[in-house]
Amino acid sequence: MRLFYIYAAIILILLFPASGCRQNDTASGVPEQANIRETVTVAKPQDAVDKIYSSLDGYKANPVTALQIEELLSIGERDIDAFYGKISDPTGGLSDVLIIEPKSDRRGDVQLALSKYKEKRMAQFENYDILDAYPISQNAVIYDQGDYIIMLMLADNDAARRIVDEHIPL
Repeated sequence: MRLFYIYAAIILILLFPASGCRQNDTASGVPEQANIRETVTVAKPQDAVDKIYSSLDGYKANPVTALQIEELLSIGERDIDAFYGKISDPTGGLSDVLIIEPKSDRRGDVQLALSKYKEKRMAQFENYDILDAYPISQNAVIYDQGDYIIMLMLADNDAARRIVDEHIPL
């Protein structure tokens, strides 16, 4: 009988710390829940553009116009449903952001037009690099997200992409 109580005590001692660990595991799961970002369901591309530029210091950029879309990208209103973004004045630092919602049958054309624009910007700064404009243009990213094709031509594309993720569904 005495042996039974010793075994029972050992089992209780072994189980007690284990249940304490489980409580800590549960408690550590709470912060993980707090870090989960709310899923974006409605695209707000203009909010993304505004937030990107508000996070940049000293960059000069103007909202992109329909005429610039036509002239710089050689795509017209027939190819797109909407566009957002800014084109920078490189003397203050290269910081171009374009978010374009192409018509469904024109996605490839818009993607190609943005790639050509990137190449033009690279050629523009290849022999005349202003404030690292050449490497910024080289590292520009063009990608699809939701209904949009996005081009980020910034010193920190990763930070801008996180902002885009907050405003445009994947």
